[in-house]
Amino acid sequence: MESAQALNLGGQVRLGGYEMTLTDVGAVEGPNYIAERGLVRIVGRDGKLVCTATPERRFYPAGGQTTSEVSICPRGLDDLYVVLGERRAGAKGEPAWVVRAYVNPWVRLIFLGPLIMALGGLVSLSDRRLRFGVARKPGVTS
Repeated sequence: MESAQALNLGGQVRLGGYEMTLTDVGAVEGPNYIAERGLVRIVGRDGKLVCTATPERRFYPAGGQTTSEVSICPRGLDDLYVVLGERRAGAKGEPAWVVRAYVNPWVRLIFLGPLIMALGGLVSLSDRRLRFGVARKPGVTS
């Protein structure tokens, strides 16, 4: 599931069983970049705080590049990704930011496939009948 909406401060968006609110956006200065860092409160259906995401939109003056830093909120087997996009003019002329949110259910199970394959390899090596032996010359017995 995904959603992309321009939110002003206090703006909300619903995605699946979560409600996300853009509570603050502030300037941050890094070692080689200037950024806008958003503060997004994510609450569940029960109204309890799930996590506080802090995505960033960074500008690197040396290369003239703009990038987005994703904020990831792990939830058991699921992940919530929140991205702060570009600033725009809102409905009443106040600033708004494009906030993209993604819910990736069961994303942690990606790592289960290679583990099962490795376990299968180990099990196959445990049976002595299936191992390859060194070829012997005909007529030679040991």
